[in-house]
Amino acid sequence: MKVLCTNVFRRIPRQKNKLTLISDNPAYKPYTVNVEEILEIWEAQYIITKTNAAHHWDVGQLVNMVANLQQQVEGMRKRLS
Repeated sequence: MKVLCTNVFRRIPRQKNKLTLISDNPAYKPYTVNVEEILEIWEAQYIITKTNAAHHWDVGQLVNMVANLQQQVEGMRKRLS
């Protein structure tokens, strides 16, 4: 899920009492906030970007993506077995 947070989109992994806000822009470091501090969360339906803009991948982002893909593949394997 992407949300507008202080005029910047963030990705929010699901957690219990805290949310870690992760920007697609590597210039912004992730940070964590308590759920009680949040006034609003808006989900983006559409995002318009320049097609020629190069995406700079953070090593941590790549590690998370690979781990997520591994979990998905393992889940599919279990369902097929």
